[in-house]
Amino acid sequence: MNRNKIRLSLLAVMLACCLATLLSFTAVPQASAATHGASVPAARSLGGINLRAYCQSLGYADVTLNGSTVVDWFCVSSSGSLASFSLDSACRWQYRSEGPFLRSIVIQREDNFFVATSGVCYEISNFNWGGINLRAYCQSLGYADVTTVGSTIYDWRCVSSNGSLVSISFDAACNWQYPDQPRSLIYRYSDVFVMTSVTCWGG
Repeated sequence: MNRNKIRLSLLAVMLACCLATLLSFTAVPQASAATHGASVPAARSLGGINLRAYCQSLGYADVTLNGSTVVDWFCVSSSGSLASFSLDSACRWQYRSEGPFLRSIVIQREDNFFVATSGVCYEISNFNWGGINLRAYCQSLGYADVTTVGSTIYDWRCVSSNGSLVSISFDAACNWQYPDQPRSLIYRYSDVFVMTSVTCWGG
């Protein structure tokens, strides 16, 4: 009889430990914009890139444009062969004198993907706040809805009640979407041709 009581007591202790462990994993609060806001630095524009100098720093002879978009730049070897390169890396090289980076230097901020010279280096925190509810954003501005007029991220439009279309500022939409973040956010995208790939970054 005593053995049964001991077994039951041990079983109760084991169940209590398991339950406590389960709660310790499920009760962890999710990170929020307000949690990170005070410590995330503001996004900062650094400027453009000297792509010729960057390619030459890698041992190439020059740089060339083999297309018309911001990602169509290539380093050129002395024999004339082309080599692709990372614009993010070019930004880090260009602004290496800024000192040790606590934030990421990125090149996802061109005024227009289809304009080869529109690339700009930004310093942002490496924190992705998430996407944007564009319908809610447009409605917050007094528009009726959101729509698309093409197949790139630049083709989103707010729609007024009379059907007229207005372009959307993703930077403004990011800062509306995450109002608890006290400093400016900027948008990035993973693919200009994937309309849902826009996310909000930085601080």
